[in-house]
Amino acid sequence: MERLSRVMSVPSVHHLAVTSTSPGRRNLREVSIDTPRDGGTSDAWAVRVGGHLLSEAGPVSEIAAVVPGSVLAVATTGLPSPEVVARHPDVPGAEACGFALLVDTLGLPQRFEFRVRAALPDGSRVKVAAIGGERRPLTTAYAPRLQPLLVTSLGRM
Repeated sequence: MERLSRVMSVPSVHHLAVTSTSPGRRNLREVSIDTPRDGGTSDAWAVRVGGHLLSEAGPVSEIAAVVPGSVLAVATTGLPSPEVVARHPDVPGAEACGFALLVDTLGLPQRFEFRVRAALPDGSRVKVAAIGGERRPLTTAYAPRLQPLLVTSLGRM
């Protein structure tokens, strides 16, 4: 049991780094990545990403975590954002511009980076943030007891 407690005390994902784009880019009024934080960790093999994204033209149609050639996760959008509507009462969709997504890191390299990308109402896509980190290898205490034996034969001729 001591070995298990030692292994579980180390976070599965650590050294998280978050780089956000500036909100003035591509008609974005406000961009905020609230979780994860720089230097953060995750006890799961996944990274929870949350925040809000307010476009000048209205609600975004999609927010996704991507790596080149693959979509890792698609966000739940339209979450309540009362603090944003207080700052921008005149912008359509400000009351529900929050989002949340969970990105599985097991399919990524141990040192990973993915991007958070948004699809704006006009159909264009914009990079919102880059999130990188490091995950520890997935290991198991399983030790096989059987040793495989390979026998080949041409059979009878």
